[in-house]
Amino acid sequence: MKEYERVEEISAFASGEATINTALNEIANFWSHDALFTVLSYRDSKDRFIIGDVEDTIAQLEDNQMSIQTMMGSKYVAEIRARVEEWEKHLGYISDVIDEWLTFQRQWMYLENIFNSDDIQKQLPQEAKLFQTVDKFWKDHMKFYKNNPKIMNVTNNMALLSKF
Repeated sequence: MKEYERVEEISAFASGEATINTALNEIANFWSHDALFTVLSYRDSKDRFIIGDVEDTIAQLEDNQMSIQTMMGSKYVAEIRARVEEWEKHLGYISDVIDEWLTFQRQWMYLENIFNSDDIQKQLPQEAKLFQTVDKFWKDHMKFYKNNPKIMNVTNNMALLSKF
């Protein structure tokens, strides 16, 4: 291989790596600074909240996961593979948290309607007490995220997924 061909090859790898790095920085910047949950009052309550529409967030997440997969398949990723893999795992965790959070939210909303009834609380006192524990967790959790809606605040709490 001639020297100029070697220089061209090194230059191509550097350009490819720079392109991947730039795209990865854009993904990281979005999730670190711009990605927010919409937290809404539940039934006009001042102490009960739910996550609002997440369709745009999920669409962005899926787009970014596809971009990460493309990066992982590139021959130019070698030098920054660890960072790309880190973001691949992080985006996967964000996806898992959102899925579990929405499932938990649907169940909480259903049970909240049931256990707000005085009759049910009298008929099922043990179950009502268990629900009160879940309800407190939900209220505290959602109040925190109402004041701290950045998605990274949520997903940096690695224990959150197991709590849901």
